[in-house]
Amino acid sequence: MQTVITTITDMFPQHFRKRKWIVVIGSSTVCFLLGLVLCSRAGMYLLQLIDSYAATWSVLIIGFTECVVISWVYGIDNFLANISSMLQKDIWPYMYWKIMWKYVTPVLILFILVFTWFDFSPLEYGGYDYPGWADGVGWCLSFASILCIPIVAFVKVYHEPGSTILSKLRRLIKPERSWGPALEKHQRLVMEQTQGFHDPASHRPMLISESELPLAKHHSRVNAMDFDSSHVFAHGNERLASESTF
Repeated sequence: MQTVITTITDMFPQHFRKRKWIVVIGSSTVCFLLGLVLCSRAGMYLLQLIDSYAATWSVLIIGFTECVVISWVYGIDNFLANISSMLQKDIWPYMYWKIMWKYVTPVLILFILVFTWFDFSPLEYGGYDYPGWADGVGWCLSFASILCIPIVAFVKVYHEPGSTILSKLRRLIKPERSWGPALEKHQRLVMEQTQGFHDPASHRPMLISESELPLAKHHSRVNAMDFDSSHVFAHGNERLASESTF
């Protein structure tokens, strides 16, 4: 429930950030009404159907996608730097989290996903074998949330300017240069963590991924204390939030 409430308040902060009680009451009411059907005589069979499909395949696929996007597209070093600036302390042990999130976790999730596919069997409960159409409904429930990933990716690629699909993909998978925390007190910490690298065009500090670090060293540096942080990260949050699912 908290995930739903947080998502709604973050999507519409101007309406619900200070009126969180409206989201809480509305979400609780909707979930209560939807849950009434599970109190019927067929409720246990519906519960088994939802429990078997809604939170298995989708969770694994979404979790794997998030690990790949955060660790390999956005950059695990950038991600750890963001956590460090929000916590205002160093991440320890740094290499442990880097290895776990970049290598171990994606491999484990992929292994569990493949093993779950091979171990799949039609649903049954209490000696009752569910009909084929019920399993079809379960698969629809499972992939309803996953479909958002390819659909958003297709829309982004379609509207992105470029001559080829590959060039569009290369542009879309790079985080916005101005991406960073919303609070000004954290922005200066990010400027220190970017080691003074800046974009010559916008004069904004850059988050440097591992692959870009050798090239970025050839750029000039700026003094973080002389930089006006009030103009930093003005438009970066919206784009990366919409592109992170890719």
